[in-house]
Amino acid sequence: MEPVLTVPPRFEASPRECWVLLGLAAVFLVLNVATADLFPVVWVDEVMYIDPAVNLYLGHGFRSTA
Repeated sequence: MEPVLTVPPRFEASPRECWVLLGLAAVFLVLNVATADLFPVVWVDEVMYIDPAVNLYLGHGFRSTA
């Protein structure tokens, strides 16, 4: 007895759904650009924490160059 293969139905988005999705993405982009200066800037702590890990990954040993 041969196995029966069924093809799942294809999902097709309507043009309205595409426009809504593009509109939401545009709103998200505008909000991110408008509030970009409110995010904290990178300070010395972040460099001191990540620098040894990056050096270890790149094969330069677990040391800091900062």
